[in-house]
Amino acid sequence: MSLRQYLILGSLVLGLAPLLSCGSTSATTEAVGSGKEKPPSSASPAAPSLPGSGDCRLDVRSVGPEGLQGPWKERRALPCPGPEGVDILAVGDVGLPGDRLQKGVDAMQRLCAKEGCDLLGIAGDLLYGPGDIAEEAWRGIWDEGLARLGLPGLAVLGNHEYRHEPNPALKRRAVYGADGRSGLVLPSPSYIARLRRAGEAEADSGPALMVVAGIDTDSIANPGPEMPGGAVETLAEACVLGAPVLVVGHHPPTSQGRHHSHEAHVEEALRRLLQGAPERCDIVAFLAGHDHDLQVYPPNCEAPDLPAILVSGVVARGFRGPGPQHLRECRHPANVDSTELGSGAKPGSPYYLAGPSEDGGFIWLRVPLDASKGPRRAEVFRVTEESTTSVGTRSW
Repeated sequence: MSLRQYLILGSLVLGLAPLLSCGSTSATTEAVGSGKEKPPSSASPAAPSLPGSGDCRLDVRSVGPEGLQGPWKERRALPCPGPEGVDILAVGDVGLPGDRLQKGVDAMQRLCAKEGCDLLGIAGDLLYGPGDIAEEAWRGIWDEGLARLGLPGLAVLGNHEYRHEPNPALKRRAVYGADGRSGLVLPSPSYIARLRRAGEAEADSGPALMVVAGIDTDSIANPGPEMPGGAVETLAEACVLGAPVLVVGHHPPTSQGRHHSHEAHVEEALRRLLQGAPERCDIVAFLAGHDHDLQVYPPNCEAPDLPAILVSGVVARGFRGPGPQHLRECRHPANVDSTELGSGAKPGSPYYLAGPSEDGGFIWLRVPLDASKGPRRAEVFRVTEESTTSVGTRSW
């Protein structure tokens, strides 16, 4: 199948239908090969890494079932976050190059120019379609798409990098081979990354502004000896660093999307992972994809001892229809504020936007590093042919 045929097929499968908003909203303007080892880099030419500037550094370290793998490796110099905190773009299910993705990147560029952005979280399903077109497709998705944001892209694998289409090992080879290219971070199935001030935290552990734990959730969804594992170890190593932790994984620990009806056990396993984190670990949010919709849940929504959970899976695939509506209100509301533009949402309530629709979208997360700068906040954006609209905000 050629890339052109693949794109045409993708547009037919997604279909055209009006957007359905679920919950209260308010508008303003197979497995082939093992995933355990990093496949060799492909022979495709690599674009040079973007030059960094400023007083902060991003370091990366791989983690596996046996724990840390090798030393920290400095990846990039970049400006330190501003006084308002660390600003993160959240996207997932990015694996379909084309106009929808490009419009989403354009919209994110405009937001970043206005509000600021420091990091990009990419929550899996990096490539749809057969593995024999993975190199060409990934150039369209990353090099000609998301890399235009000029941000470190902290990515993880999704289920489509392990199964569903022919030759998934070629997909893993393509994305692993792009690690370090134009800011992409994907050294292994699971890893930790730390954002630190230049000159600090040169040792294995030390002061960091924020830590990102990229985990391979497909090892939890489909455990087996051929899977890389390492999620428990990765979260533990991230928490040791004593900074706020952002977890990026493909499958969500809480969801009202269509996958919930047959993958509630996966969500439960991920909730247990988070609940088992060290007591003093400050997990600011779990960024996920998998369900092709936009969802935001404040801390402790479905169960105690959970962080905020963000599901962002429409930037390239568009919106799928809604799944079971079992969390219109949180079962275990936390003592947090929760607001939505113009809607008067109840404190602690979730936010859910589904389709079906050809529109795209993303989530923007602000994490203040100083409590005096206000609460943590996630804002949901819908991207249409005509406009980009902020459709909801949650704070905690």
